[in-house]
Amino acid sequence: MEYKLAATPPWVKRKGEFADSCVLQLAPETAAAGERGKFHLTLVHKGGKRALHGIKIRLAAQSGHISISLGGDRHTVDFAEATTGHYDLRMWRSSTVTIGRETTSNGARIICDHADVLVGEDCMFSDDILVQAADQHPLIDLKTGEILNNERRRTVLAEHVWIGRGATLMPDVSIGRGAIVGTGALVTRDVPATSVAVGVPARVLRSDTTWSRQFGHMDRHAQALLREHGIGEDAAADADANEPSDD
Repeated sequence: MEYKLAATPPWVKRKGEFADSCVLQLAPETAAAGERGKFHLTLVHKGGKRALHGIKIRLAAQSGHISISLGGDRHTVDFAEATTGHYDLRMWRSSTVTIGRETTSNGARIICDHADVLVGEDCMFSDDILVQAADQHPLIDLKTGEILNNERRRTVLAEHVWIGRGATLMPDVSIGRGAIVGTGALVTRDVPATSVAVGVPARVLRSDTTWSRQFGHMDRHAQALLREHGIGEDAAADADANEPSDD
């Protein structure tokens, strides 16, 4: 289902003017969730420009609330199938945000200014997360007048990454597949795959470690990583057998 941003469904909250080149694509399950009150979308036009142009938003989320503040033209937002949760996107200067399928969030704020954020499949954001994908304000060399930080920035999370409560990701970091970022960590450099990074600034605490969404059950991403590390299907069976009882 495709709509002009100037004429979205009534359950979409919208503020500001959007030209006909701004479009919203909703998967059927997303539109149905919006009609039932299970999914909420807020679109806000920021800045002094009369109408925005070239905004492309594609959503296949199942539930939650996505708030998108848009300053300037030509932004792209893409939430893949079965994404859920709460996201606050703030975008300036032709930025992009892509969220992979089955990714969940209890509260992530993503700041993009002339920047790209790419989040892989089955990532998990806890609450009070900040993805600071750009500086937002220029740094000026007073000897030359040069803007020092005007290059395009890029933040990448591979699949099955867990970002702990209150963590901050700074611009131009890459977090590898299956990695874990601990509570309150400040990530200023790349985090390798299947590692745990903690602290301010974040440092790798241990390697050859990943996570699963529930105790007593190895999800398919954890099982795949176990197989790649030479551990067979018995590991998942052992985890299920060790699940605490209700007694």
